[in-house]
Amino acid sequence: MVSLLVPTKNREQFLKRLLFYYSSLNFKGYICIGDSSEGEQLALNKKHVEAFKKKINIIYKECPGLNPVQAFSVLVKCVPTKYSAAVMDDDFIVTSGLEKGVKFLEENGDYSCVNGVTVRIYVKDDMPHGQILRCRRRIQLEEKAENASERYLDFMSHYDDIGFSLHRTEAFMQMYENAHNPDVVFFGEILPAGLSVIKGKVMELDCLYLIRQIKEPKKSYRVKEQFDTYLWITNPRWNSYMIICHDTLVNELMKQDMITHESACEVFRRGFMTHLYKRLVNEKKRQKRLEGLDVKEVDCIKLCIFNALGKYMSRCKEMCRKLKTLVCPTSKNEVSTTLQSLLNPDSPYHKDFVPIYRAVTVTPKERA
Repeated sequence: MVSLLVPTKNREQFLKRLLFYYSSLNFKGYICIGDSSEGEQLALNKKHVEAFKKKINIIYKECPGLNPVQAFSVLVKCVPTKYSAAVMDDDFIVTSGLEKGVKFLEENGDYSCVNGVTVRIYVKDDMPHGQILRCRRRIQLEEKAENASERYLDFMSHYDDIGFSLHRTEAFMQMYENAHNPDVVFFGEILPAGLSVIKGKVMELDCLYLIRQIKEPKKSYRVKEQFDTYLWITNPRWNSYMIICHDTLVNELMKQDMITHESACEVFRRGFMTHLYKRLVNEKKRQKRLEGLDVKEVDCIKLCIFNALGKYMSRCKEMCRKLKTLVCPTSKNEVSTTLQSLLNPDSPYHKDFVPIYRAVTVTPKERA
């Protein structure tokens, strides 16, 4: 019923961890792997795939030289199921969350995608296996306006990555139809996400859905253009990519809202300019924080402040949460997602978190 599209490159231990998690739960869907690895890493990935094929359904494609978004363009063509979701090799989409998502989309045709509770985990030394230092929830986007233009404008004013949400495969294929182009910002972010919110509403369910391992930027798949707008817009092919993005989203706006081409172009322009402005503002804020400090000073200050504030804020949030539960009705956003809470059997997310916790904290040797 569901296919998970997994791009990977030279991170065989993360891929092995992911496959172990889904095999341990007897996942009945398909794991579609787009492998851009090289040399020994490629050989090890093939070995892992052959081993886990005995337990779970795997579709494996070699994607030499392709970035993760380009790998999606390869994988969407071979998805055999009605529903699809993207997941990076170092993350987990909870199997029960997928089941609830499928049920929701089956019953709500006006929604284009669905997600759930997302928790970011931080693992010691950014390793595939080790101690989980802390967990932090990230509230996911919801767009419930009836009008596609309203959803698009609201979304672009506080852009969020909804690529990990569960989609109907037909829509997912259209979202990544142009992903063979190398521009990650246009074809991995703005175009697929914009197309999703234009096509329908977006819902966050009250269930554990996505666990994301957060690492240093240099250890992630993110490229410089995702952090530096100047590099992005000075790409010699930027204008040609912009035209593809513009025309695709404008046509979908016209289709969904039954508006003129001129009106759809204006909606796109307003949304895109808002998003571009906010990108530049956020980059300027980051730049100001670093002005006058050399790299060593920045690293030292960041580490000290982060550790101190992390401990303080964690305690404050937990105290506030407990106070809220005494005086206010509980809502889904008030359920604690600290590591301590998730490991508590009384947590509504405990049962789904434990298999992921074990996959991360227990090494393959310890499992053997």
